[in-house]
Amino acid sequence: MQLARSRAIDRWRSRVAHREYVYGRSVDSLPEDSLYGNELAPDSVAANREARAEVRKGIQSIAARQRKVLELAYYEGLSHQQIAHRLSMPLGSVKSHIRRGVLQLRFILRHLSHVQ
Repeated sequence: MQLARSRAIDRWRSRVAHREYVYGRSVDSLPEDSLYGNELAPDSVAANREARAEVRKGIQSIAARQRKVLELAYYEGLSHQQIAHRLSMPLGSVKSHIRRGVLQLRFILRHLSHVQ
């Protein structure tokens, strides 16, 4: 699982760097479906937008320290070591916060999907 995650992050970083080089601007200003180099069906775009909204809502529900570590790891693409350095935390604590945060987020998202 870790190998797949690492490869996915590497590919994402490569695409982000390429887009920024080609377009000369942040990826945030590009259309959602252009991030992956293909056009998505409108219903897929809507489903992705809905899923992202649920994740954002779920992230707001977890502890502040865990939220910060998850945002750095998944939204900014930082490695565990980089997060530890940026937050002046031991590496083991960063890993623990990520693990606990992911578990809490998983629980929250499952609960949200059952409620709707």
